[in-house]
Amino acid sequence: DIMEKVKFDTVNTAAYSPRPNTPAADWDNQLSEEVKQDRLHRINELVLQHATERRARMMDRVVEVLVEERNVKKPTQVMGRTTHG
Repeated sequence: DIMEKVKFDTVNTAAYSPRPNTPAADWDNQLSEEVKQDRLHRINELVLQHATERRARMMDRVVEVLVEERNVKKPTQVMGRTTHG
């Protein structure tokens, strides 16, 4: 499973919805909203699990970080990158 191999920190997800004037919009075998929401929930839960595991590995470590962004609502909070994934 790709999700287990890659272990994404974040993903942009949405349940599928047919788009007008596309071949898939007219297919007879559309999934129910319940199935779509279940799949979306399972993906998001797995991503949360993987991100939590990655954060836990970084606890109590001191690493160099390239700060890329400051939270405008909370200036003491920054976002950045490290080579220590």
